[in-house]
Amino acid sequence: MKKILILALAALLFAGCSQTKTKGVLTILTNSGYPPYEIVDTSGALAGFDIDLGNAIAAQMGYSVKWVDMEFDGIIAALNANQGDMSLAAFSATAGRGVDFSDSYYVDSPYWVLTLASNKWSKPADLMNKTVGIQIGTVQATAVDLIAADYKLTKDARKDIGQMVQEIINKRIDWIFLDKIVVDQYVKSYPQMTTFELKDPKFENVPYKGVALPQGSKLTPDVNKALVALKKSGKLDQLIAKWFTVTK
Repeated sequence: MKKILILALAALLFAGCSQTKTKGVLTILTNSGYPPYEIVDTSGALAGFDIDLGNAIAAQMGYSVKWVDMEFDGIIAALNANQGDMSLAAFSATAGRGVDFSDSYYVDSPYWVLTLASNKWSKPADLMNKTVGIQIGTVQATAVDLIAADYKLTKDARKDIGQMVQEIINKRIDWIFLDKIVVDQYVKSYPQMTTFELKDPKFENVPYKGVALPQGSKLTPDVNKALVALKKSGKLDQLIAKWFTVTK
């Protein structure tokens, strides 16, 4: 009798496992250090809006996830070398970046200036003849290239946004471009800093945030379907409310 019960329990466990079995593992690339999209929390784990969204997209598609945290300027090459299935790293979906993009999951202007409040800057002319920090491979770096000659800018390339923020505080860099929600986070954390939006005719329309995938990826339609489902269920709005609410 005991043996029959054990076999019955084993059958039930097997049935439960088979119902939750995934299609496989998606490798998702990201770059931490861009709050609130991607951060490393106090336990050393990846967290943030894009991390939660990537997990939700994968679950909707029937996959589990392996996250890979890497330098931002290496993500596109890694995707096209089949080292990752997709990337969520606050990518602005602009043309010519060498990857495919999903449909939009958020729109956030990337052309906000972060600088010291003591500078009392609020207009484009204030940026003339200054040193601007750039993170290579970002839409902000492309924007700086478009206006560098007009504003007579000196470019200082760095790997890490957090490092550039400290360089502003230490007055070795004058300003950087960030997405609106990110710059709001830094102004909240550092009261000595301020922000304003730079509007320039050379900038294209504000791009949307999208999931980046290798060129020609067969997963793109499924990612788009997952985003539709997450929008319809209200899950996407829940994540936006969770991560993008800044209390000053």
